[in-house]
Amino acid sequence: MKKFYLNIALLCLFTALLYPQLDWTKHADNPVLSPSGLGSWDETSAIVNTVLFQEDIYKMWYEGDGGIGYATSPDGINWTKDSLNPVIDRGNPGSWDDEEVMHPFVIYENDTLKMYYNGHNRQTQRILYATSIDGRNWNKYPSHPMLSPGFGGAWDSNELGPLAVVHYENLYHMWYTGWNLCSLKNTM
Repeated sequence: MKKFYLNIALLCLFTALLYPQLDWTKHADNPVLSPSGLGSWDETSAIVNTVLFQEDIYKMWYEGDGGIGYATSPDGINWTKDSLNPVIDRGNPGSWDDEEVMHPFVIYENDTLKMYYNGHNRQTQRILYATSIDGRNWNKYPSHPMLSPGFGGAWDSNELGPLAVVHYENLYHMWYTGWNLCSLKNTM
């Protein structure tokens, strides 16, 4: 019985120590990244998808109205948008991403940045892949998508959405959203 109470006490202490990690405070200078304004490629939106801390600098990839942008910061608060923006643009007519590119998720592995992102053409939205050494210049892999929608009424048979990727024990693990518009129509 003493062991039981000791375990409960340790659990309570451990839980109490975790609480401060859940307490967040908004920075006074929000937002830290805003759209660039009238006529720009990110005129109305700047949606942050990935931030990495690498080589003593914060690196951010975000989606705008017409592509995927890149910004850097020394402190995670004051950001400088890259002069090459957008660093990933819509593809050529007929490509997997000729309508829209969005939701970039970037990981760093073996001196290479790997971006998984959503590309939309006139038919559907898929998950595509690109690599970079510097975060500014990207090589798209346009021959085929990394992941396409499911078939025959599957939960993800119409479009694939925002995602996350982790490389663990020699396997890549991806979490993504999907839509089945037929199911949505049947529930309305």
